[in-house]
Amino acid sequence: TVQVNRLAARINIQKITRKFSSAGLDSLPADKFELMKIYAADVVTNNNYALTLNSGFVWKNSTLSGGSIDISDQLLLRTPSAPVHIAQGASHEEDLSVYVYPNPTATQSGDALFTRLVAEFRIDGNIYTYPIEIENVERNRSYEIKELVITRLGNPSDGDNEIDQGENEKIESFDLPFGIEVKPWLLVLLGDEGTVTI
Repeated sequence: TVQVNRLAARINIQKITRKFSSAGLDSLPADKFELMKIYAADVVTNNNYALTLNSGFVWKNSTLSGGSIDISDQLLLRTPSAPVHIAQGASHEEDLSVYVYPNPTATQSGDALFTRLVAEFRIDGNIYTYPIEIENVERNRSYEIKELVITRLGNPSDGDNEIDQGENEKIESFDLPFGIEVKPWLLVLLGDEGTVTI
């Protein structure tokens, strides 16, 4: 028997709920609130089995063009299996996961950024991003958001798969309580027991 630990970490959203708190937004019909995709940004690109390579980022400050995504980047992007429209007060449940290399960043600087999970929505015809910062991403951990609750508009976006200025502004800050298990993933609930309200 050989025990194997993963080199990568997983970031997963299980459920997305629409709970707009402002008048006007709360009355939008379901077809005006569409989940477009989730993706990982500011992700370490290079590593090896010893995890000694931790330089270089992908999708950092518009490094991914709006064209086709290289197959090596497929694990950084998830789109819903079918179009997802969510009515006010309703939820969509689907495991949407991306996989990233460890990122030991504990303090951000120009060359060292927290990994971000970005949820992108089309709301009333406009695109908005909701970045969630995750500091000190460790191998073989699953960073879980049991429920992402959308209460307001996010950062305006042009929807081109690029992190432009203003699109990556922090929406919500939270601590990461670690649960230590060996198999199969080491579970880390994000937000308040897995619920992130934005």
